[in-house]
Amino acid sequence: MNHPYQRVRDALQKDAPAVFQSATKSAVSRAQSVTTELHVDFGGIGIKADVKVSVKNIEEKVDTMPSPTTRLLLEWEGATMPGLFPLMKAELSIYPLTPNETQFGLPGALRTSVWRLG
Repeated sequence: MNHPYQRVRDALQKDAPAVFQSATKSAVSRAQSVTTELHVDFGGIGIKADVKVSVKNIEEKVDTMPSPTTRLLLEWEGATMPGLFPLMKAELSIYPLTPNETQFGLPGALRTSVWRLG
């Protein structure tokens, strides 16, 4: 991202769900292949739902080398039909790349997906 780490970190700490929603809507307006929906197919019948992202924890490590790192523990699920889709969990890391750029990473990608029935 072409913004300083401190600015990105502060925005995420203030209201991470709004930042993610804004980022995905911006991406969708630029490319139709990006979506903010979950999809599942049951015997040829497609079901989709908007995604709800929640931040479970934000942790900043300022003593890490070579630079500080902020980690966000995230969960996302179907906003209106969460029982039809898995609950996804991931850890998003951000750290300064240059004085005016911030790097995002999903180390290990998704940690778990849990189907919730009923």
